Amino acid sequence: MSLIECQAVSYAYQRGQPALAGIDLQITAGEWLLVAGDNGSGKSTLCRLFNGLIPHVHTGTLSGQISVCGHDTQQHGPRELFQLVGWVGQQHSAACFNRSVAHELAWSLQCAGAERASIPQQVRRWAATWQITPLLDHPPHALACGQRALVALAAATITAPPILVLDEPLAHLDAAASTLCLAQLATLQRAGTAIICAEHHVHAIAAYATRMLVLDHGRLCADGDPRQLTRDSRFAWASAQVPAPHVPAPTSAPVLHWRGVSFARQQRPILHAVDLAAHTDEIVVLQGENGAGKSTLLQLGIGWLRPQQGQMLLSGQPFGRRSVGQLGRHISLVPQQARQLFARATTRAEIELSARYQRRLDPAWISQLSAQLGLAELLERSPHQLSGGQQRRVAIAAALAHRPQVVLLDEPTSGLDWPGKAALRQLIAACRAHASTYVIATHDHAWAAQLTARRLMLADGQIHAPLQAGARR
Repeated sequence: MSLIECQAVSYAYQRGQPALAGIDLQITAGEWLLVAGDNGSGKSTLCRLFNGLIPHVHTGTLSGQISVCGHDTQQHGPRELFQLVGWVGQQHSAACFNRSVAHELAWSLQCAGAERASIPQQVRRWAATWQITPLLDHPPHALACGQRALVALAAATITAPPILVLDEPLAHLDAAASTLCLAQLATLQRAGTAIICAEHHVHAIAAYATRMLVLDHGRLCADGDPRQLTRDSRFAWASAQVPAPHVPAPTSAPVLHWRGVSFARQQRPILHAVDLAAHTDEIVVLQGENGAGKSTLLQLGIGWLRPQQGQMLLSGQPFGRRSVGQLGRHISLVPQQARQLFARATTRAEIELSARYQRRLDPAWISQLSAQLGLAELLERSPHQLSGGQQRRVAIAAALAHRPQVVLLDEPTSGLDWPGKAALRQLIAACRAHASTYVIATHDHAWAAQLTARRLMLADGQIHAPLQAGARR
């Protein structure tokens, strides 16, 4: 018996282009469905159908029939489907809203009607299963994105729903956390859970999935064996990846220097006497586990945070009392949750915002950026109506619009499809011709291995020996 049935389903967001067209689909218990496709192909939209977010939260024009465990989703919304469908979307910060990780897990059990006396024990057991026990007393908003992703996954699975829908679950996870996540999902699948997983890390999921769908402009263009489809030459992810060489640090004077920098949050040390110099015309790739402090280091690099010990220097001069706006003339940061910074009605206005503020607007450069990042046809649309990968590209274009000396990228490939990753890699190479410096924090080893870069590891609050080009996740 099918747990999910879609018959001739089409959908368009309000004031948006059609997102899905003519979807016919059946999903049974114990299936692990990998949903792949380029940015904007309809993957997230398809996922939102299965727990009633469409049409009850995301309004638009929906046609066709969708049944989830016998419930018509046009009549039953997320509240009624909560116990049937576990959901983890791309925005983990919105999903985790309780005052501690322990309360986050307990809230899921309470909503599912668990016996009150049993909840503390269930929380401890499930936290141990997902290896987040040390985080139980931490507020979710204070965690690294990857840690928050694990919390969201644990909260969605603690009630053992028959259906689990995941949108980019590996996007912010390091290699160890990805392995843990996939192992836990495999256990659930063997127990009969139906898993629907939209993901760009297709090779990682394909080793576990029982079935793979490929979407193209809202239409189902392939449905079959994941092992065959991941080798299908029609799709970009089947192309070979050639690692680039690791390069040593230049001998020139640094343009951005973390000199003996230490930082702690809530009396918990994050960085300890970090010394990192990024030089003109250099790419520095920074890797490390979730919670290692990579995002903190980048936020210190633009003045969002200030060192508690040590100094930040730009071209040899201390940041001093310079504001973020003043530093922003020379340095740009694309954070992991970049969409939260969007402030304009159109994609064009969002990309031009920093360039206008810095009085460096160059329409020809904006056009070139938009074309290289595949945004030319999206310029008059709202950035809030774009897919997660498209929003990521908008944020990157906005950061580059005023041609800063230094660009700090925090998980820049999160949510990007394979063409998007290739375009970003080419854009970084082109921008280096303008003497730009890049410091990139990433878990995407396969993508980072193709950059001609100096690779470093952040662990135990300090910078460690260079990493050689590694295997892909």
